[in-house]
Amino acid sequence: MSTYLIISDEFYPYENASTNCLLKVLQQLVALGNDVTVLSCAYDKNIPSEEEYKGCKIKRIYSNNKLPYCYINFPFENEKTHKKLFNFMLMLYGTVTKKIKYIKQYKRLKKRKTFDYIMSVHCPSKNHDLAYMITKKD
Repeated sequence: MSTYLIISDEFYPYENASTNCLLKVLQQLVALGNDVTVLSCAYDKNIPSEEEYKGCKIKRIYSNNKLPYCYINFPFENEKTHKKLFNFMLMLYGTVTKKIKYIKQYKRLKKRKTFDYIMSVHCPSKNHDLAYMITKKD
């Protein structure tokens, strides 16, 4: 039996093509007797931070990373340039804060168990470097 940590920005209860495909692969890993933990994100505080779904343990961080789209109503004199700059700043802020939350959650998980495999799936690719950093440190 192997232990897997899967890092994905979206997972159950969010449903789209990527999350549905990922769930099918993870169900096969569970059926083969593997221990699967998914480290994911929630954009709604009503979603539990921990739960089990179809054999997968899910740990979530909360993020308001969908925030970058709020810039469209800001009344700037030179709208296009300012909107782009504001959107870029919010995107950087969201990326950095989410990565810090993922690392903190990983450290909490690591105290309880070790993982044989750490994989980053789904988009955006910013999680791939996070999985690489975690694997290199251990």
